[in-house]
Amino acid sequence: MVSEWPDGPPVAGAWVRLESTGPDPAYGVAECDSQGRFRFEGLPQGDYRLQAERDGFEPGSHGATQRSQSGAVISLSDSEAKTGLGIRLRRLATVSGTVIDPRGDPVAGEAPTAPHHTEAGQDRVSNGGRRLHG
Repeated sequence: MVSEWPDGPPVAGAWVRLESTGPDPAYGVAECDSQGRFRFEGLPQGDYRLQAERDGFEPGSHGATQRSQSGAVISLSDSEAKTGLGIRLRRLATVSGTVIDPRGDPVAGEAPTAPHHTEAGQDRVSNGGRRLHG
């Protein structure tokens, strides 16, 4: 099941990818249902990793306890069924605002920054401000 980190609700509509860790490029892709469930069938035996992603969330991997981890390896034998595999996704945040000068007036063309977040994106918003996301 794919759910929100740390113990949140299911993430419906997340895409889950099961990818072989071996030399053969076997993989499967499935979309989660409304309960965050997914299913793969007909996969050859081998070792796999599970990853999930959805807009508005940081991608996650089964068995990963930290953001930088690639997750646990799942070993499958012929016709084996694995149940109870889970992936937790962290919801991303958005910060909105307008850059102002010392008098409180908006500063045209000035872009805000996110000094401790290297993957942040920016969009202009209708009032001339900027929006940081990611």
